[in-house]
Amino acid sequence: MSEETSVFGLRVSSNARNWTVHLAGQLDVAQSAVLLDAAMALRQCDLAAVSFDLGQVTFIDTAGYRALLHAAAVVTAGGTQVRITGESPALQRLQALWELTAA
Repeated sequence: MSEETSVFGLRVSSNARNWTVHLAGQLDVAQSAVLLDAAMALRQCDLAAVSFDLGQVTFIDTAGYRALLHAAAVVTAGGTQVRITGESPALQRLQALWELTAA
């Protein structure tokens, strides 16, 4: 029997002034403070762009997505461009639920 991990991971990598925040595991309200702290730290840097990579996210709910949008807003408030990349199956499930409720 396989078990999905509930551990949240956040790793940052850089290529000159373009940085990527790699997210993994469960992204929900419990991780929002960690994500916001990372965004605040990135805002202090002189960056051209920040990508939030959700390719390894195994679970995301509306609270996690709101936290992601809040982190993106913090980074863009400093003048940095933001991209959300790596649509994981968890993100696709959340988007599908939104489409069902919007219909």
